[in-house]
Amino acid sequence: MKVLYRSVRVLGSLPVGIFLLASLFVLSFWGILFDAQMGVDLGTERFFNSWIFFAAGIFPLPALKTWAVLFGVNITCSLLFRMPHTSKKWGVLLSHIALLVLIAGSFAASCTRESFTALGFAGSRIVLNEERADGFQILAVDSNGCSIISLSHGDTLRVAYNQPQNIGAYRLYFEESLWLSAEKGIARLHVKRDPFGFVPYLFSVLLIVGLLGTLLPLWRNRRL
Repeated sequence: MKVLYRSVRVLGSLPVGIFLLASLFVLSFWGILFDAQMGVDLGTERFFNSWIFFAAGIFPLPALKTWAVLFGVNITCSLLFRMPHTSKKWGVLLSHIALLVLIAGSFAASCTRESFTALGFAGSRIVLNEERADGFQILAVDSNGCSIISLSHGDTLRVAYNQPQNIGAYRLYFEESLWLSAEKGIARLHVKRDPFGFVPYLFSVLLIVGLLGTLLPLWRNRRL
């Protein structure tokens, strides 16, 4: 039992947390350089949306998901066994809880997020979700966007550059129009659904409040 307790305390120690943060920084920097050379999609899939990747095609190294789990374990153990649970330290506790919210929310988002491309010409019906009857019909296509009608509500919407629209839980972005002839064009739309898209905003609010709760008492003590 003592061995287990000591192991948990080690996992939640500050040196382990600093090592994990440094590793995340190195991985992020490496991934950004790879994105610049090989493209964002390939870099994201290799470094940030996987558990391991192979350096030089040979050596397996932990990717972002692995480091995120380890960092989450470090924060949890730190909250349970290292940090004092007092009212004076609520800001520090809230800041660490914000990090856990970000990690957990990111994993949940990676399992539920949808992103795909929809193509259609005037008159085409595109079903996004058969169970919820989310979908739309394209009414007209031009060089700057397209007009659509929601299949579930009957609302007429205009999707254009810098003018996305929502259909149920999905958000539509106009990318381009492809013309087969002078009168017949195909609209290319990017469709996204992210039920946990609020997580970064929640994390930001919790982190800011936690930092204020940590720094304001220190500032008051210095003035006194």
